[in-house]
Amino acid sequence: MESPQTKRTKTFRQRLKGWWNVVYDFADITDQRHIFLLSAGIAFNQLICMIPLILLVISALSGLIDEGQAKETVRVFLEQLLPQNIEATQAITNVIYELGAVFHYRTVTGWIAGAILLWLSSALFSSMRTGLNAIFHIPTPKFFILYRLKDLLLTVITAALILVITILTPVMTVAEEAKN
Repeated sequence: MESPQTKRTKTFRQRLKGWWNVVYDFADITDQRHIFLLSAGIAFNQLICMIPLILLVISALSGLIDEGQAKETVRVFLEQLLPQNIEATQAITNVIYELGAVFHYRTVTGWIAGAILLWLSSALFSSMRTGLNAIFHIPTPKFFILYRLKDLLLTVITAALILVITILTPVMTVAEEAKN
């Protein structure tokens, strides 16, 4: 007859072995399906999408704010952020000069950034679709144009939803403050 201590030890060992098997199976699956490599590709596409997104935001804001005030705000921010030396002063001067160029070419910059952002964002959706299909072993027919159009549509829908959320958040905050 086994003692309660021996039964608890066996139960604990069985649970520990079960947990180890789950962790081992998870590691094996992630290795076989290259999940970390696929996620790195998706993260890289997200970073690439940030460049035209920033240009698009700057272009849109340049139509709403005063050029002189924007340059002064950026200059003050960079002076506080960067160390005080000759290289930083030259970098700040170059940034202010380029900011003036953005204000001067804001319409062209906006259209170019918008088109590039649309294309790169659809590439982001494409990499997510490809990664998920590889992970879950979903076969994909080889009809590139249909998938590219679907990715472009998802990009437009996502951008519209982000715009709606961005507009509704302050409106809801003001409505709630007015209610109280």
